Amino acid sequence: PGWLPWSMWAQAEWLRLRGEYAEAKAELARALPLAPAGQHRAWIRIAPSHAELQLACGDADAALRETCDIVELAAKLGLDRMVSLDAERERALAHARRGEHTEAASAIGRAVAIATQIDLGGLPRARLYHAEAEVALAAGDDGACIAAMARLWSALEHAEAPALAVAYEGLRIASSQRIQASMRPALGLRGGGDGTEESSLMTEISPPLSRSSSSSARCARSGACGIADNCVEI
Repeated sequence: PGWLPWSMWAQAEWLRLRGEYAEAKAELARALPLAPAGQHRAWIRIAPSHAELQLACGDADAALRETCDIVELAAKLGLDRMVSLDAERERALAHARRGEHTEAASAIGRAVAIATQIDLGGLPRARLYHAEAEVALAAGDDGACIAAMARLWSALEHAEAPALAVAYEGLRIASSQRIQASMRPALGLRGGGDGTEESSLMTEISPPLSRSSSSSARCARSGACGIADNCVEI
């Protein structure tokens, strides 16, 4: 039945949010043959999600292969551009995981270009900001990381997106020491050497999500959610 791939995709999303990535990937692998590209709309959700789970399971090579195939197939069949955006986002993260920072920057740039063309907003755009920050952090581009995290924080400040709040907090913690250490030469700050300017600017650009919505903040503190929130129309 036509609803079955959607049901399997929803089950995989639930498993992913529980942190059961291998089980979620297996569920999507079973769903893919039931939703061929160009014949079943669920493919545009299932295929990028499977690639994302490859990366979550530590297989950047497989994620890269799948995202390249998705982009090529989507262009050939003239599919919804959102699937290309999702694939380029995950391709960028796969390249970053492999240490291929130039290729990662190119892929995230293509995803941003598509997002601008289709006027993407809401939580899908926030996920893209998160990916931009991850790619920049992996490449050691402190300025780009700070800018992307500032955009992400603005998108999440009043949103009910607990899993993205957790992801933001993870980025903030991972980046804070290195960014603060490099902020003086990168941003040309001046001061007495006590780190006041660096700390103040880091807090202003990349504040804790305790200022955000209460449920997101509670979830961020508990660390109980998965990788990303989804905003989906079925």
